[in-house]
Amino acid sequence: MNKLLKLTAGVLLCIPAVVIAQQTRYVLEGTVSHLSAPATMYLRHYKDKVATVDSAVLTDGHYRLEGKYEPDERTFIGLSLSGKGWHTVRRGWEMYLEPKRMEVNSTDSFLTFRYANSAVNTAFQQVGDSLTALFHRYGRGDTYDKEQQKVLIGFLSKFPASPVSLTIVKEYGTYYQDDAVTEPLFNVLAPSLKESPAGREYARKIADAVKVSVGKVLPNFTLPDTSGVPVSLLDFRGKFVLVDFWASWCGPCRAENPNVLAAYYKYHASGFTVLGVSLDYPGAKNAWLKAIHDDHLPWMQVSDLKGWKSEPVQLFAIEAIPRNFLLGPDGKIIGQNLRGGELEKKLQEVMGK
Repeated sequence: MNKLLKLTAGVLLCIPAVVIAQQTRYVLEGTVSHLSAPATMYLRHYKDKVATVDSAVLTDGHYRLEGKYEPDERTFIGLSLSGKGWHTVRRGWEMYLEPKRMEVNSTDSFLTFRYANSAVNTAFQQVGDSLTALFHRYGRGDTYDKEQQKVLIGFLSKFPASPVSLTIVKEYGTYYQDDAVTEPLFNVLAPSLKESPAGREYARKIADAVKVSVGKVLPNFTLPDTSGVPVSLLDFRGKFVLVDFWASWCGPCRAENPNVLAAYYKYHASGFTVLGVSLDYPGAKNAWLKAIHDDHLPWMQVSDLKGWKSEPVQLFAIEAIPRNFLLGPDGKIIGQNLRGGELEKKLQEVMGK
């Protein structure tokens, strides 16, 4: 479960701006037990959905990684004892690079670790521990979501101008994809961060999300079904319909399909159905059809096989899947991102069975 946090105290607003303008590189080094080659430390960077990997072989437990600082990228650090690539990493964590020298040290081969010279990452690590404790206490649900938001706001209030904070808000928003959840966090950010190019871009995304929030009519779209026949969302008026965005390559989507199936068979005779919208890519029609068959999905499936460039993805500002909207017979959104038993619970509430 991904958790985020990020902001800089008000008294530091002028200082980070100057540092970032002058320093554009990061240095990350530290010690990990007394390991040496082939043990290797890896940094995996994500920017604009593209991943790159840097590595450094350990010598007497020491490693050093250096590179260009990119404020809007996500980074994961990991240790591989075999040094045979990122896919062999067994102990890894998300962290935030800063345009300066930082340390990540471990005395137990990266089972646990500590940051040095990075207040943001130290605080983020503490937040992660708090969120883990909350999840073990409450599990997933409304109580956890509310408590999680309090923890995140506390972090953002401490680091309101840090680029890390905006990244955290964006990742939190990608997970929940609900402006009612994301906007209060965005509002905690310092004006300088909200007015930055990345901040203004995300503000536009929040505005787009409002257009597909609960109570709004989900805009119509038309896509071809598995036989190439155009299917319109308007065709489903008069029914409760779950518009379910997924893909054959999406593991969490495939894992969610049994829950959707259970709700479908329980409520289909009462006027509930599903419209599956696949984000499979060009040339992947066979993989899409195979996933439908293997997962035993009986409902209507549509796709233009354009992946993230699909028309409704752009229209609804979708940034992650699985993503769904539950519509009432009038086409208005009555629920979204319903997972696990949440879909059946909502259907029981609105259909009375």
